[in-house]
Amino acid sequence: MRTALVCGLCALLVFVGGCFETTLSLGTEDDSKVNAAFCGNWTVTNEDKPDEKINLLIRNIDGKRYFVDWTNPSEKEEKNRTIRLVGYTAPVKGVTFAQVRDLPEDGSINLKHLVMRIEINKDGELIVRQLNESFFKDQAMQTDADFRRIVEDNLDNAAMYDEQPIVAKKTS
Repeated sequence: MRTALVCGLCALLVFVGGCFETTLSLGTEDDSKVNAAFCGNWTVTNEDKPDEKINLLIRNIDGKRYFVDWTNPSEKEEKNRTIRLVGYTAPVKGVTFAQVRDLPEDGSINLKHLVMRIEINKDGELIVRQLNESFFKDQAMQTDADFRRIVEDNLDNAAMYDEQPIVAKKTS
């Protein structure tokens, strides 16, 4: 499944753990509003390998959704070099979460999406904290409301997130 590949590639590219994908939502596209601060060209680097840079391009599609282009020029396999996604954000108690899904070349639409916490820090960096798949494994989540309640109750719980955030610096 391409979404699993996307999740795996994201994890490998920035050296973080597994990410959480689900059909449940924290909000709806209809209620979403693009925050222009997330839009632009970003670069993700790894302190251990400063020569390996990942390019992250985020664009506003229609005031509600984002287009995301994730490119790792050092990826050996061309088919895995670029990942394209579409998504929207949902606020949860003043914290922004992105829900993004892959845009595969074959035109199929995956029902599952990745969910991650996003913010711009005081230094203007984009901070992406992927949700920790193992945290949600034993949670009783049948509905969007169940999912939202669990996220609301655990916003400050480090166990809900992967250990290492993705940090990107704006290049334009």
